Amino acid sequence: MAEDPSNDVSYFLEIGRPHLDYLGPVRHWSQLRTAAAEDAYWVRGLTAEQLESTEIRSIPLKKIYYMRDDQSQLLFPIGAAVPVKRLPSGLLWTPLEKAMPLEYPSYNHNYFGLSEKLPVRLAASSNEEDPVAMLVSARLLGGYIKTAPAVRLEPLSWVIVDDQALLLGNPLLPLPGKSYWRRGNHLLPAGLDLEWPLLAETLDRQMNPQGDCWLVWEEHGGYLEVKKESFRPLSISSFRLSESDIR
Repeated sequence: MAEDPSNDVSYFLEIGRPHLDYLGPVRHWSQLRTAAAEDAYWVRGLTAEQLESTEIRSIPLKKIYYMRDDQSQLLFPIGAAVPVKRLPSGLLWTPLEKAMPLEYPSYNHNYFGLSEKLPVRLAASSNEEDPVAMLVSARLLGGYIKTAPAVRLEPLSWVIVDDQALLLGNPLLPLPGKSYWRRGNHLLPAGLDLEWPLLAETLDRQMNPQGDCWLVWEEHGGYLEVKKESFRPLSISSFRLSESDIR
Protein backbone atom coordinates (compact mmCIF):
# COMPACT_ATOMS: atom_id res chain seq x y z
CA MET A 1 0.00 0.00 0.00
CA ALA A 2 1.49 3.35 -1.03
CA GLU A 3 1.92 5.71 1.89
CA ASP A 4 2.94 9.31 2.36
CA PRO A 5 6.10 8.96 4.45
CA SER A 6 5.64 12.38 6.02
CA ASN A 7 2.40 11.60 7.82
CA ASP A 8 1.74 7.89 7.30
CA VAL A 9 -1.36 8.41 5.13
CA SER A 10 -2.76 5.92 2.61
CA TYR A 11 -5.08 6.96 -0.22
CA PHE A 12 -8.04 5.11 -1.73
CA LEU A 13 -10.17 5.74 -4.79
CA GLU A 14 -13.75 4.47 -5.03
CA ILE A 15 -15.66 4.26 -8.31
CA GLY A 16 -18.98 2.63 -9.20
CA ARG A 17 -18.89 -0.75 -10.91
CA PRO A 18 -20.39 0.56 -14.20
CA HIS A 19 -17.61 3.14 -14.44
CA LEU A 20 -14.50 0.98 -14.09
CA ASP A 21 -13.38 1.89 -17.61
CA TYR A 22 -12.70 5.46 -16.51
CA LEU A 23 -9.60 4.10 -14.79
CA GLY A 24 -8.08 3.31 -18.19
CA PRO A 25 -5.61 6.27 -18.15
CA VAL A 26 -3.94 4.96 -14.96
CA ARG A 27 -4.12 1.26 -15.79
CA HIS A 28 -0.37 1.17 -16.46
CA TRP A 29 0.59 2.54 -13.02
CA SER A 30 2.14 -0.65 -11.72
CA GLN A 31 1.81 0.08 -8.00
CA LEU A 32 -1.97 0.39 -8.09
CA ARG A 33 -4.12 -2.42 -6.71
CA THR A 34 -7.86 -2.81 -7.13
CA ALA A 35 -10.58 -4.86 -5.47
CA ALA A 36 -14.29 -5.29 -6.11
CA ALA A 37 -16.90 -4.62 -3.45
CA GLU A 38 -20.64 -5.11 -3.76
CA ASP A 39 -21.37 -1.90 -5.69
CA ALA A 40 -17.97 -0.33 -6.35
CA TYR A 41 -14.33 -0.86 -7.23
CA TRP A 42 -11.61 0.30 -4.87
CA VAL A 43 -8.10 1.35 -5.84
CA ARG A 44 -5.18 1.71 -3.45
CA GLY A 45 -1.52 2.63 -3.94
CA LEU A 46 -1.95 6.26 -5.01
CA THR A 47 0.57 8.83 -3.83
CA ALA A 48 -0.22 12.40 -2.84
CA GLU A 49 1.48 13.61 -6.03
CA GLN A 50 -0.60 11.31 -8.22
CA LEU A 51 -3.82 12.65 -6.70
CA GLU A 52 -2.97 16.01 -8.31
CA SER A 53 -2.15 14.51 -11.71
CA THR A 54 -4.24 15.19 -14.79
CA GLU A 55 -4.96 11.48 -15.14
CA ILE A 56 -6.61 11.25 -11.71
CA ARG A 57 -8.29 14.67 -11.73
CA SER A 58 -9.95 13.92 -15.08
CA ILE A 59 -11.64 10.71 -13.87
CA PRO A 60 -15.33 11.51 -13.33
CA LEU A 61 -17.66 9.94 -10.76
CA LYS A 62 -14.84 9.02 -8.40
CA LYS A 63 -14.45 9.48 -4.67
CA ILE A 64 -11.08 9.90 -2.95
CA TYR A 65 -10.41 9.03 0.69
CA TYR A 66 -7.42 8.86 3.00
CA MET A 67 -6.71 6.50 5.88
CA ARG A 68 -4.36 7.16 8.80
CA ASP A 69 -4.79 3.94 10.74
CA ASP A 70 -4.87 0.57 8.98
CA GLN A 71 -6.28 -1.05 12.09
CA SER A 72 -9.42 1.08 12.23
CA GLN A 73 -9.99 1.00 8.43
CA LEU A 74 -11.70 4.40 8.76
CA LEU A 75 -11.88 6.45 5.56
CA PHE A 76 -11.81 10.26 5.51
CA PRO A 77 -12.72 12.44 2.53
CA ILE A 78 -9.76 14.51 1.36
CA GLY A 79 -9.58 17.67 3.47
CA ALA A 80 -11.97 16.36 6.14
CA ALA A 81 -11.22 15.41 9.75
CA VAL A 82 -14.28 13.20 10.28
CA PRO A 83 -14.48 9.68 8.78
CA VAL A 84 -17.48 8.83 6.60
CA LYS A 85 -17.14 5.06 6.25
CA ARG A 86 -14.92 2.04 6.71
CA LEU A 87 -13.07 0.25 3.98
CA PRO A 88 -15.14 -2.85 3.11
CA SER A 89 -13.76 -5.97 4.72
CA GLY A 90 -12.55 -9.03 2.84
CA LEU A 91 -11.34 -7.19 -0.27
CA LEU A 92 -9.10 -9.21 -2.58
CA TRP A 93 -6.51 -6.89 -4.07
CA THR A 94 -5.02 -7.44 -7.52
CA PRO A 95 -2.86 -5.26 -9.83
CA LEU A 96 -5.05 -2.82 -11.71
CA GLU A 97 -3.60 -3.66 -15.12
CA LYS A 98 -4.49 -7.32 -14.60
CA ALA A 99 -8.00 -6.48 -13.46
CA MET A 100 -8.67 -4.36 -16.56
CA PRO A 101 -8.52 -5.96 -20.01
CA LEU A 102 -6.62 -4.13 -22.73
CA GLU A 103 -9.80 -3.89 -24.79
CA TYR A 104 -12.41 -2.33 -22.59
CA PRO A 105 -15.81 -4.04 -22.41
CA SER A 106 -18.57 -2.40 -24.37
CA TYR A 107 -21.07 -0.46 -22.30
CA ASN A 108 -23.07 2.73 -22.45
CA HIS A 109 -20.59 5.57 -21.87
CA ASN A 110 -23.46 8.06 -21.79
CA TYR A 111 -25.20 6.47 -18.82
CA PHE A 112 -24.51 8.14 -15.51
CA GLY A 113 -27.67 7.08 -13.66
CA LEU A 114 -30.76 9.19 -13.08
CA SER A 115 -29.04 11.31 -10.46
CA GLU A 116 -25.54 11.27 -11.98
CA LYS A 117 -25.42 13.99 -14.63
CA LEU A 118 -22.16 15.69 -15.53
CA PRO A 119 -22.39 19.34 -16.63
CA VAL A 120 -20.00 20.11 -19.47
CA ARG A 121 -17.63 22.84 -18.35
CA LEU A 122 -14.22 24.14 -19.36
CA ALA A 123 -11.39 24.49 -16.88
CA ALA A 124 -7.91 25.97 -16.90
CA SER A 125 -5.34 23.62 -18.40
CA SER A 126 -1.75 23.33 -17.25
CA ASN A 127 -0.67 22.03 -20.67
CA GLU A 128 0.37 24.34 -23.48
CA GLU A 129 -1.02 23.20 -26.80
CA ASP A 130 -0.19 24.60 -30.23
CA PRO A 131 -3.06 26.64 -31.67
CA VAL A 132 -4.65 25.26 -34.84
CA ALA A 133 -7.50 27.73 -35.30
CA MET A 134 -8.34 31.35 -34.57
CA LEU A 135 -11.38 33.61 -34.64
CA VAL A 136 -10.65 37.09 -36.03
CA SER A 137 -12.57 40.07 -37.32
CA ALA A 138 -13.57 39.36 -40.91
CA ARG A 139 -12.92 42.97 -41.93
CA LEU A 140 -9.50 42.90 -40.27
CA LEU A 141 -8.74 39.71 -42.17
CA GLY A 142 -9.82 41.32 -45.42
CA GLY A 143 -7.38 44.16 -44.93
CA TYR A 144 -4.53 41.78 -44.15
CA ILE A 145 -4.90 39.39 -47.08
CA LYS A 146 -4.89 42.22 -49.63
CA THR A 147 -1.16 42.65 -49.05
CA ALA A 148 -0.19 39.20 -47.76
CA PRO A 149 1.81 36.87 -50.05
CA ALA A 150 -0.18 33.91 -51.36
CA VAL A 151 2.24 31.46 -49.74
CA ARG A 152 1.22 32.87 -46.35
CA LEU A 153 -2.42 32.04 -46.98
CA GLU A 154 -2.06 28.64 -48.65
CA PRO A 155 -1.92 26.51 -45.45
CA LEU A 156 -5.18 28.00 -44.17
CA SER A 157 -8.87 27.44 -44.72
CA TRP A 158 -11.66 29.62 -43.41
CA VAL A 159 -15.37 30.17 -42.90
CA ILE A 160 -17.49 33.17 -41.90
CA VAL A 161 -19.10 33.07 -38.45
CA ASP A 162 -21.36 36.14 -38.17
CA ASP A 163 -18.96 39.08 -38.64
CA GLN A 164 -15.90 37.05 -37.81
CA ALA A 165 -13.71 34.61 -39.68
CA LEU A 166 -12.71 31.23 -38.29
CA LEU A 167 -9.30 30.26 -39.63
CA LEU A 168 -8.01 26.70 -39.54
CA GLY A 169 -4.47 25.56 -40.25
CA ASN A 170 -0.86 26.21 -39.38
CA PRO A 171 0.85 28.60 -39.15
CA LEU A 172 -1.91 31.04 -38.25
CA LEU A 173 -1.83 34.71 -39.17
CA PRO A 174 -0.30 37.47 -37.00
CA LEU A 175 -3.67 39.04 -36.27
CA PRO A 176 -5.41 39.79 -32.96
CA GLY A 177 -8.08 37.24 -32.22
CA LYS A 178 -9.04 34.22 -30.17
CA SER A 179 -6.86 31.12 -30.54
CA TYR A 180 -8.03 27.50 -30.28
CA TRP A 181 -6.31 24.15 -29.92
CA ARG A 182 -7.65 20.80 -31.03
CA ARG A 183 -8.81 17.76 -29.08
CA GLY A 184 -10.33 15.40 -31.65
CA ASN A 185 -13.18 17.34 -33.26
CA HIS A 186 -13.26 19.85 -30.40
CA LEU A 187 -11.70 23.29 -30.87
CA LEU A 188 -10.99 24.61 -27.36
CA PRO A 189 -9.95 28.13 -26.34
CA ALA A 190 -6.24 28.43 -25.63
CA GLY A 191 -5.48 27.77 -21.98
CA LEU A 192 -8.69 25.83 -21.36
CA ASP A 193 -9.69 22.18 -21.58
CA LEU A 194 -12.77 20.11 -20.92
CA GLU A 195 -13.18 19.67 -17.18
CA TRP A 196 -13.36 15.92 -17.84
CA PRO A 197 -10.96 15.37 -20.80
CA LEU A 198 -11.65 11.63 -20.65
CA LEU A 199 -15.18 12.31 -21.91
CA ALA A 200 -14.07 14.12 -25.08
CA GLU A 201 -14.72 11.13 -27.37
CA THR A 202 -18.06 10.38 -25.69
CA LEU A 203 -19.19 13.99 -26.09
CA ASP A 204 -18.09 13.96 -29.72
CA ARG A 205 -20.10 10.82 -30.45
CA GLN A 206 -23.18 12.30 -28.79
CA MET A 207 -22.95 15.85 -30.15
CA ASN A 208 -21.30 15.15 -33.49
CA PRO A 209 -22.26 11.56 -34.44
CA GLN A 210 -21.28 11.93 -38.11
CA GLY A 211 -17.94 13.55 -37.27
CA ASP A 212 -18.60 16.17 -39.95
CA CYS A 213 -18.46 19.22 -37.69
CA TRP A 214 -15.95 21.14 -35.65
CA LEU A 215 -17.27 21.82 -32.16
CA VAL A 216 -16.01 25.33 -31.35
CA TRP A 217 -16.19 25.90 -27.60
CA GLU A 218 -16.74 29.15 -25.74
CA GLU A 219 -15.22 29.92 -22.35
CA HIS A 220 -18.53 29.57 -20.49
CA GLY A 221 -19.13 26.06 -21.88
CA GLY A 222 -21.36 26.81 -24.86
CA TYR A 223 -20.30 25.63 -28.29
CA LEU A 224 -20.89 26.23 -31.96
CA GLU A 225 -21.14 23.53 -34.63
CA VAL A 226 -19.31 24.42 -37.83
CA LYS A 227 -19.57 22.06 -40.77
CA LYS A 228 -16.16 20.96 -42.01
CA GLU A 229 -17.36 21.14 -45.61
CA SER A 230 -18.09 24.87 -45.13
CA PHE A 231 -14.39 25.71 -44.98
CA ARG A 232 -12.71 26.90 -48.15
CA PRO A 233 -9.06 27.71 -48.96
CA LEU A 234 -8.11 31.19 -47.79
CA SER A 235 -7.34 33.54 -50.67
CA ILE A 236 -8.16 37.01 -51.91
CA SER A 237 -10.68 35.59 -54.38
CA SER A 238 -12.49 33.43 -51.80
CA PHE A 239 -12.72 36.42 -49.46
CA ARG A 240 -14.15 38.67 -52.14
CA LEU A 241 -16.76 36.07 -53.02
CA SER A 242 -17.87 35.99 -49.38
CA GLU A 243 -17.82 39.73 -48.57
CA SER A 244 -21.58 39.99 -49.05
CA ASP A 245 -22.07 37.44 -46.26
CA ILE A 246 -20.16 39.53 -43.72
CA ARG A 247 -22.54 41.33 -41.39
